[in-house]
Amino acid sequence: LPISVGAVVQNVATALAVYEAVQKNKPLITNTLTVTGDCLPIQRQHNYLFRIGTPLSFIAEYAGGVPESAAKIISGGPMMGKAISNLDAATVKGSSSILYLSAEATTRKSAGACIRCGRCADACPMGLEPFLAVCTVVLPTFRCWITSVSTRARLWELCVQELPQLRSN
Repeated sequence: LPISVGAVVQNVATALAVYEAVQKNKPLITNTLTVTGDCLPIQRQHNYLFRIGTPLSFIAEYAGGVPESAAKIISGGPMMGKAISNLDAATVKGSSSILYLSAEATTRKSAGACIRCGRCADACPMGLEPFLAVCTVVLPTFRCWITSVSTRARLWELCVQELPQLRSN
């Protein structure tokens, strides 16, 4: 982590908010929201500056309305955002985007064979190891937390040796 080496990492919006609070004595009252999605035409995908507390319904209408093909609306990003069912919710300080997703984008794909490349662990924002978690779910003989290196090594053996056999049955 950056703090362990004496560094502080900030995003641009936080750096601007700190500058305006310290130098201009201005409170944080606005937020930049990105309106985007796979079912939204590129001409309607923009960044907007709104006051904190603005209803999402107002933002959606201001940006041209909710696309008819939108099957899911997410407040936040595609990895950590939350699906919203009511556009009457208001923006908060941490609101970052409104994401319109089509039915095709929200359909779960069938699980493929895990080749244990580790890319899922690199992409996981929570630092999880999905390739190991899959083994704990699929292998009925293993039902305890991964707490030590030797346990993780044993789980890896189970994944490599027994999981392919279970999938073929």
